[in-house]
Amino acid sequence: MKTKDRIRSNFSAAAPYYDQYSLIQNKAACDLISKIKDNGFLKILDIGCGTGNFTKYLQEKFPKAKITALDISKEMVAQAKDKLNLGSLDFIVADAQDHCFKEKFDLISSNVSFQWFKNLDKTLAGYNKILNSQGSIMFSIFGPDTFSELQFTYNQYFKESRLDASNFLSKENLKAIIKKYFPDFKVEEKNYQQNFDSLLKLLKNITYTGAGGLSLKNKKLWTHKTISKLEEIYLKKFKTIKASYQVFFVRARR
Repeated sequence: MKTKDRIRSNFSAAAPYYDQYSLIQNKAACDLISKIKDNGFLKILDIGCGTGNFTKYLQEKFPKAKITALDISKEMVAQAKDKLNLGSLDFIVADAQDHCFKEKFDLISSNVSFQWFKNLDKTLAGYNKILNSQGSIMFSIFGPDTFSELQFTYNQYFKESRLDASNFLSKENLKAIIKKYFPDFKVEEKNYQQNFDSLLKLLKNITYTGAGGLSLKNKKLWTHKTISKLEEIYLKKFKTIKASYQVFFVRARR
């Protein structure tokens, strides 16, 4: 399965459960909306809207704005439509990396979805072109230290196995991309932590949020014995089943 199709499939399957498990994603959304100043934005594009939690914050902060919310998963969009006031809200089910937008926006924003983009460099170049003069782009994105504890545990047991999160952009690489298209920018970092009763509950949380992606090629390796051994390694090193989330907050203007 291609990466794009795998992402769509994973999030579509998780859509009914996402809100129940997305504690960190919602914390990031709250922090992101607090960083967006009310500059009178009237046309807003929300990329990777998911079940609409961040979209709702945008609606509340910018009640006069027309908001276009886009997600690759129609199941996620269905969940968002059920919970939001659809008044001045338009939905698009599409891949945000290659969708052809026919209008320009005052603000492009996204909460922890850009880490899934295969080519963020090319995508940001395109977003620069659909921003109005003095338009802004503001987003949060997971960094490569997300699930560092789980990555350590994987390495101890599977030796060379890697999480999807380990391939996320570093802060320096993210900065290098942004400054090519947005000379006026700022990147801030915040780290979150979540505790779980067991490794199985952590893995379940990842499954229903897609936050880091489990990339074991051989699914048969996921046995009770394997999970038990992984938990043993995890607890020996970290004393508890905790998960770290590295999040970068980006503010940039044309």
